[in-house]
Amino acid sequence: MEEILIRWGQVSAAGAPRKYPQWLRTVGITPEGHVYVPLAVTEREHEAYRVALIAGASIIRLRGHPFVRADWLMDEYPYMRADLQTLVRRFTEASAAIGDDAPWSP
Repeated sequence: MEEILIRWGQVSAAGAPRKYPQWLRTVGITPEGHVYVPLAVTEREHEAYRVALIAGASIIRLRGHPFVRADWLMDEYPYMRADLQTLVRRFTEASAAIGDDAPWSP
């Protein structure tokens, strides 16, 4: 199994219509710039998980929750594209502001 280095962080829930738990606001980014988001953002996590398994998508588990690459999720769930692009942009900008000081974890 390939080891993927990833830096985890949270996006703000500011402006959200309800309070989202921290794990659902957790996003990861690889050194190559691939962003991982929780499958639960689809609101059909179990169905999305099966689709990801069948498609052979890269799945990472963090604290029991499955995460997949945002670009894959945008292709599979195009109705979410705009929201995911916003999430990816916000997290990528925040990650770039931190620089390489934050730790990478396998």
